[in-house]
Amino acid sequence: MGVLHGNVHRGMTIINAVDRARVKDAKEKADDAIRRASA
Repeated sequence: MGVLHGNVHRGMTIINAVDRARVKDAKEKADDAIRRASA
């Protein structure tokens, strides 16, 4: 039980890290687009 829960928790942590990276990438792309539009 403990091992299974640990694996699930690790999986969620990895998913959250990937989501954060994706959000950060999208935010940077949006910032670039805004900078280009206002330039």
